[in-house]
Amino acid sequence: MQSELNSTSDIVSSMDQSALPLELLTTALDSIAAHVVILDERGMIIYVNNAWKSFARANGYQGHTFWVGTNYVSVCPVAPGNTNPVVDGFERLKSARNGEFRIDYPCHSKEEQRWFQMRATGFTSGNEFYMVVVHENITEIKLAEQKLNTVLKELGESHALLDEALLQCVSSLGVAIEQRDPYTDGHQKRVSYLARRIAEQMQLDDETVKGIRLGALI
Repeated sequence: MQSELNSTSDIVSSMDQSALPLELLTTALDSIAAHVVILDERGMIIYVNNAWKSFARANGYQGHTFWVGTNYVSVCPVAPGNTNPVVDGFERLKSARNGEFRIDYPCHSKEEQRWFQMRATGFTSGNEFYMVVVHENITEIKLAEQKLNTVLKELGESHALLDEALLQCVSSLGVAIEQRDPYTDGHQKRVSYLARRIAEQMQLDDETVKGIRLGALI
């Protein structure tokens, strides 16, 4: 995915230096799966590729311009406003006359959950400044991240249950030892408490403190 994003921006950014016909360059942009939009310095849409058009149609768009001639911010997926990161990013690009910024955003439909990454790059052609905006579907990555977070949470819960079971087992063993040797009644618990407090004062990590506490119980 990332290589496609990079190559798309490279193609557009080199248009002023390339000897290739403009028709060939636009055909190349139309051949990729990413949604590509080119903006002038004012943020007006001056070009969209076929992937952008197909996505618009699939989501209910019935016009013919595909927003060419419209200010991009008015149709971008992030709601306009003073804290709009898209507006802030465009302003930084225009000030620097180059560079890029990226934003991940949800774009859910009634049928499915979807996420996209927007990557905007500034470039110059002649004396004019332009921005190329590329949208790439990153739904698989986001779903994989969610699944990983769920697995990690379940592992954490399982680890906590195992810790509790181990503590109960060790405590039971300590009680059994005390019952066999009444002269040490309660001694293990007191040693465990003192050992834990000393370990905490030494700022040992939680796992080490727990190990010392359990070890002292028996």
